[in-house]
Amino acid sequence: MGKVTIKDVAGAAGVDPSTVSCILNNVQKRYSPQTIELVKGLARELGYRPDQTARSLRSGRSEMIGILVQKNMEPTQAIMAYRLMSGVGAEAGERGYDIAQMLVPSAIDSDLDHIGRVTSRRRVDGLILQNPPRGSRTLNFLSEMDIPFVVIGRPDMDGLYWVDTDNFEIGRMIARHLIGLGHRRLALIGPTENLIYAAARAQGFREAAREAGIADAESPIIVCEACGFCD
Repeated sequence: MGKVTIKDVAGAAGVDPSTVSCILNNVQKRYSPQTIELVKGLARELGYRPDQTARSLRSGRSEMIGILVQKNMEPTQAIMAYRLMSGVGAEAGERGYDIAQMLVPSAIDSDLDHIGRVTSRRRVDGLILQNPPRGSRTLNFLSEMDIPFVVIGRPDMDGLYWVDTDNFEIGRMIARHLIGLGHRRLALIGPTENLIYAAARAQGFREAAREAGIADAESPIIVCEACGFCD
């Protein structure tokens, strides 16, 4: 048997091809649960696979989500990126989307041409990017391109969609833990405070130290140039 078509599924189910198309594309129609279950079951059984190119042309969507991933990541960064892509991929798959990994330099703003080519040709329907630095040109660029995107890590621009942990509280908890153990000479080693999450952690660390009467000189923030975040 050749490639299974919508007409093949419709013939097996005894319904009109338009019914099969609507059900498989999750178009809201008043079909009975029995009909929906029958059509989807036969599509799986017969091995029906939609023509992704034709579907994209009809809908104007690629059904792809791009994730900007830094090149030459440190091992800890790579683990975090893998977990991110696993979580996004699982959720996207449930909704009929695939993910595309887009490698960019550590200094993300240096690859706007590549990002522009991908977004202008609508190869992806949306983007996810991680921890852009302060004043990131990429955020302004994407806003002007009018493509949906989500930032992992709080940005320094208003009106954007983002998710993040409470990095200020993380920094404060680190210092309080050390102070609780009786230490008075503290240091926080981390990436440059040009990264917003790093600055928030440093602020929380300093506040906890000051609350305990520890001067800034006794609780320095040491930038680790080899941590992979500082390029």
